[in-house]
Amino acid sequence: MPLWLLVAWPLACALGAAILGRPRGILALGVVGSVAEVALFLAVAPAGLAGRVFGVGQQLLLDPLSTFHLGLVVAVFALSSIYACYSFAPQLASGALTPGKARRFGAAWFAFL
Repeated sequence: MPLWLLVAWPLACALGAAILGRPRGILALGVVGSVAEVALFLAVAPAGLAGRVFGVGQQLLLDPLSTFHLGLVVAVFALSSIYACYSFAPQLASGALTPGKARRFGAAWFAFL
């Protein structure tokens, strides 16, 4: 699997979050997008743990240590995305989470990853 997908997928999700209109949909994109990133990680992790993997003309490197760190980040990110749905539930119910706030949150959320 190409390493560039590990970078391109969160960017695509950040753009998707910036254009989605409903806050609930943006939070759902957070969960689906982060779980998909975990799947991408699991596809490349065996090669990264076995040795060095290069991508994008040797601009990206995945070695055992970076594979471990990436695994931690995507796991925490996926769990936090699920938690965000519950954390924002009261704001969703009251209408305090406006589409603009949700778009900014979603774009910033995926920009981190």
